[in-house]
Amino acid sequence: MDKRKKTNSALQKRLIYEKMVSDISRCAVEIPVCNKFLEKTLEILAVVVDVSRIYLFEYDYSDNTMSNTFEWVAPGIESQKNNLQHIPTSGLTWWMSHMFDGRVISYHDVDDIPSLTEREILKSQQIRSILVVPFFVQGRFYGFMGFDECRQIREWSSENINILSIVVNIISSAIERRRAEELMRSSEEKYRYLFENIQDVYYEVNFEGVILEISPSVKLVSGYTREELIGKRLDGIYYYPEKRDEFLQEISGKGHVMDYEVTLKDKDGSPVYVSLTSKLINRVQNSRPHIIGSLRDISERKKTENELIEHRINLERLVEERTSEVQKTNQQLQKEIREREIVKNALRLEKDQVRRMNEELIRANSELKSLDEMKNNFLSNVTHELKTPLVAMKGFASMLYSGRSGELSCDQREHVEIILRNTDRLVTLIDSLIDFSAITSGREKYEFVHFDLLDIAKESVSLVRSKFGVMEKEIIFVEDYQVSSLEVQADPYKIQQVFINLIDNAAKFSPQKGRIWISVRRPDREKAEVQVRDEGIGIPEEHIDKVFGNFYQVDSSSTRRHKGMGIGLPICRGIIQRHGGQIHAQSEAGNGTTFTFTVPLKHNL
Repeated sequence: MDKRKKTNSALQKRLIYEKMVSDISRCAVEIPVCNKFLEKTLEILAVVVDVSRIYLFEYDYSDNTMSNTFEWVAPGIESQKNNLQHIPTSGLTWWMSHMFDGRVISYHDVDDIPSLTEREILKSQQIRSILVVPFFVQGRFYGFMGFDECRQIREWSSENINILSIVVNIISSAIERRRAEELMRSSEEKYRYLFENIQDVYYEVNFEGVILEISPSVKLVSGYTREELIGKRLDGIYYYPEKRDEFLQEISGKGHVMDYEVTLKDKDGSPVYVSLTSKLINRVQNSRPHIIGSLRDISERKKTENELIEHRINLERLVEERTSEVQKTNQQLQKEIREREIVKNALRLEKDQVRRMNEELIRANSELKSLDEMKNNFLSNVTHELKTPLVAMKGFASMLYSGRSGELSCDQREHVEIILRNTDRLVTLIDSLIDFSAITSGREKYEFVHFDLLDIAKESVSLVRSKFGVMEKEIIFVEDYQVSSLEVQADPYKIQQVFINLIDNAAKFSPQKGRIWISVRRPDREKAEVQVRDEGIGIPEEHIDKVFGNFYQVDSSSTRRHKGMGIGLPICRGIIQRHGGQIHAQSEAGNGTTFTFTVPLKHNL
């Protein structure tokens, strides 16, 4: 009795499985949309197979990932579909080797899976038992279908594996069939689109000239619709019907024609020029041959050809006319050529004169360079020779003034004081000439060291402040140092010379009790900036660009009020340029002058 029950139970189970397979097969045929079919398949499986999850994964060859595309889960079981999208397969070697080889993965306990990576992924989804069958479409791996059991450890029976394998085969076949149907439908649509929209006219006629098929585009060429022409003879649309026989002889002899020109007649009876490309074919063995091909409207081309012929005739006429004109022009050109030869000879003589003048200029320039060097050497020697006796004169005058050679009367002290002041002035002028000579000749030596620019600024102000002229004018110095210290890499003696020249120059042109501003700041990380501003007579606008020229004086008359040789500012310019900085002046006549120069913080020359 128990055996009979088991047999009946197995038979009923088998019938249920067979009905399930039959239902899935019917759905594969009846449901045209692939996604709907796959969703229905999972629903049918879920009714029969008692599992936690049923799912379908698809493999993406473009980026070697897999995604859960369809899923059914039992009540109380968590869905994993959203978590399993575009999973990289590069680290799932064990799993993917089974899939690509077409091997079933069946484990009643996922702890027995040999690969740690796959085992941990499955356990993270609370899977305890798993059954997976790969499937292929047109011989290429497409994906896999599987059962998950999350509630208990479960043995997968051979029936479970067979059911899943059968369903996978049904799905593969359904996908292949739908792909084939879609490809055929696409091909048909493509052919229909080309047939209905191609600009050239496709046609098919029998050997007797009856039109069997023709594309709708014929209306654009002839004005006839497709329906008006099918079944009619070609003779009715040939503009020259006798040309039909010539066409048949041509195609019969060769089996095909290319770019064969024919004149047809449109619906209004007007000629239409077309080009035929046709071929003889036999649709059925022993049947009369048919002709298929295409025709293209070449009316515009023929019109262009006719216009070209007319244009060629006109061109030939124009060539004859122009030939006569060219002959006349050629005679005129020959005359002009002879005249140009005369001019060319004259120009050659002028060129020789220019060349000689250039040579003379080169010699003169060389002599000027020589003279300039002689001038620099002379200036250097003379200034040194003049400075030697002046040093002795200053020494003896200082002894007299100090009283070491005997007491002097008030008048005598005043006279000696004048001697000392003028001696200092001469020494200063001679030192300036020496510096100017060294700078212009390129012999000036520079020693770049690190020092605080503020120390040089303060010392320079102190030195100028002690001068007699400045003391007599009661000049007021305003020192504006916007930094507490500012270290630069430069020649301190040369930089101090620039300070003294600019401050002394400002004092010289300042009025009684005038003010002079000296500011030092650091505008950026690369350089220091110094400004010397006065309230003096200023510089007219037309002289601003010239004040740094050698020996230039704004007032060059012999009766000028302010003395000087015009080399102080050129010396300043040479020193600042040698340091890689810049110097310029801003002024307005009667409103003072501001000199600004910059010094790079680091010497890079």
